[in-house]
Amino acid sequence: MQFLDNHIDSARNYFVEALAKRYDTAEAAQMFRIVLAHMVGLEFSKTLPALSKHIRFSESEILTLLAIIKRLKLGEPLQYVLNEAWFRDYVFTVNKAVLIPRQETEQLVEETINWLSQNVWATKVLDIGTGSGCIPISIAKEKEGLDVYAIDYSKEALQVAAANAKDLQTQINFEHSDALTQNPFNGLIFDVIVSNPPYICEVEKKNMHENVLDFEPDMALFVPDNTPLLFYKKLAKIASKQLNKGGLVMVEINEHYGPETLALFTNECFDNAAIIKDLSSKDRFVKAIKA
Repeated sequence: MQFLDNHIDSARNYFVEALAKRYDTAEAAQMFRIVLAHMVGLEFSKTLPALSKHIRFSESEILTLLAIIKRLKLGEPLQYVLNEAWFRDYVFTVNKAVLIPRQETEQLVEETINWLSQNVWATKVLDIGTGSGCIPISIAKEKEGLDVYAIDYSKEALQVAAANAKDLQTQINFEHSDALTQNPFNGLIFDVIVSNPPYICEVEKKNMHENVLDFEPDMALFVPDNTPLLFYKKLAKIASKQLNKGGLVMVEINEHYGPETLALFTNECFDNAAIIKDLSSKDRFVKAIKA
């Protein structure tokens, strides 16, 4: 099928039909809108549908769209194809060195910002396992006057995070560090520690979509089946030593290990500790205050 008139309707129909074996019509149409917004250089907004009636694709734009379709048909996530992902109304650069930001993690950021708004004394924030930098950058964008730090084991991920911080005009202190073996930032004391560490067990792979397994970085996703709380044990130890009294720990967790993860923090003298559910009513976060 060719775009006979280079019109958006022809392009949309071709896009949806080409992806029919992998995505249903509604999802493919939504993806087309995102691609269209990207190609014409607009925010994905309510103004796009009205404007799109007047869009005609050039020959080079048709070739670009065909290349995008080819990658999507192979299962590559749209965010990697476009090298961008939306997170809390900000556009972050993403590639295969970092996870694609998820809606659940937006809730982690929201909970943290709400706590910071109620505890104005808290100004020093550490994000452990920062990936694309979406957590610390969003916090810094929405709360002024913070001193924000972030670490990651992957140098490639830190390059992406640093580029995002620059693009979004935020000052983040990035450091290459392995939180499991090193003492982040030489023992600095923080008021908030946040993290979305690897927490998916290997055995859970069978329930995951292939576009995650084939394209997103394993080291940011998975932990061994015999040590599912590997990172949370370390996070609890770090927080017990490097978090101010009255400070906040906010971590994203595996829904299957809510009580066990909570116990790691309560055993390290954290009080007001609780499991918070995500929008799907699954155990998704542990929030704890240093006693």
